[in-house]
Amino acid sequence: MIDLNGHRTVVTGAAGGIGRAMVDVLSGFGAFVVACDLEEADLSFDGVGEAQRFDLLDDSAVEAAVRRICDGGVPDAVISNAGWTRAETLDDVTPKALSHELDLNLRSAARLSQAFLPAMRAGRKEAAFVFISSINALSHYGNPAYAAAKAG
Repeated sequence: MIDLNGHRTVVTGAAGGIGRAMVDVLSGFGAFVVACDLEEADLSFDGVGEAQRFDLLDDSAVEAAVRRICDGGVPDAVISNAGWTRAETLDDVTPKALSHELDLNLRSAARLSQAFLPAMRAGRKEAAFVFISSINALSHYGNPAYAAAKAG
């Protein structure tokens, strides 16, 4: 059995299907889960130790959320799970859609990691960043902007 008692774990996109499953499994192993999602997301379900609502596309909101989270204790792990796609073909991807999907699925994970990195490095021997990828890594299912961002 995996023992995560005393481990503080951050999960983005926690209100979605994969996010909820991660919260359930991690909390079942004893982790204190900081569930993160958008302002309107329902984070009032079992396994959520702390709820943080912010937009990953807003750098100031990310910085503020990271400060709030670290005030409660520096995380042992940050799981970048949040993601979204329009599920279109390359012919249909507009420049605006491409930028949005790259920003949400790639840039936001990098910015979140950069914000957490100093606190997680300070005085800690072990910590982890986990990036949830996509089935698109195995085969072509469309969603070209999403697949490219998740591959990043």
